[in-house]
Amino acid sequence: TAPLGSTVGTGQSIRRMLPTPSEQMEQYSELEKRFRQSQGTDKPLTDQEALQRLREMKPVNPNMTNPLAPKRDNASDARPGGTGAPPAAAPGGTGTAPGAPAAAPGGARAEPLAIKSLATGVRSKTLAQVLTSAEDQMRQGKYADALNQYTLAEQAAPNNGLITLGRANAELGSSSYRTAESHLRQAYGSNGALLLGRYDLRSMIGADRLTAVTKDLTDLSAKEQKETMAPFLLAYISFNTGDAATAEKYLDEVDRRAGAPDPLVKQMRQLWAAGDAGSRNK
Repeated sequence: TAPLGSTVGTGQSIRRMLPTPSEQMEQYSELEKRFRQSQGTDKPLTDQEALQRLREMKPVNPNMTNPLAPKRDNASDARPGGTGAPPAAAPGGTGTAPGAPAAAPGGARAEPLAIKSLATGVRSKTLAQVLTSAEDQMRQGKYADALNQYTLAEQAAPNNGLITLGRANAELGSSSYRTAESHLRQAYGSNGALLLGRYDLRSMIGADRLTAVTKDLTDLSAKEQKETMAPFLLAYISFNTGDAATAEKYLDEVDRRAGAPDPLVKQMRQLWAAGDAGSRNK
């Protein structure tokens, strides 16, 4: 039998050690394909490009680690503020991972991909079961149990922004709005392709609970008129329940309250508006 190294290149070996999100999930792969088309660059990464991207990639959730990242001897690097600590995605910044291009004008209009469950098309049976369990727990109103499942999923796939997005959905359901916003920013900042998903929040969170959350956030937005959190989350809910026009109004409100353009909001507006236009023109 030939040695492994004689048949598999270094890039391929590394990618098998830590599969890219597109290799983990068929839906993620389709999102990236649509994103490349929207940028006018419909070409997948080479093994060498994927290897470099994996080595540089920071985990979507800062509490996780990248097993392929260079080891650091200086313990201070692992502390908050140290040079090795992954930056948290803050309002006004996208935290975009290396290799994830920003939204750009041009390219083909990309219609959003309807995603009913994050577990659909997951190649690992175990990971699929964990994600299915998390969504089942959310529908039963057991959001703490759902968050535990997403923690397990993140440990298995720390580079997968869709799992972080699933965590944000559970936090929305549990009224943990500040952390939900933070994790949505982390997820979208990890790869703009995730903005081309239209996630079935009524199915994932539960229709009744989503209605209550929307009312709660609407009240918060009216009460705390300098805060950007509520309109940001309402934009997310509006787009993913099929109301792109209202989502755009909430994004405008985020920028108005922030007093300066938010790069992530700009990307959300570009991709959501283009996708919605593509859907209407069909």
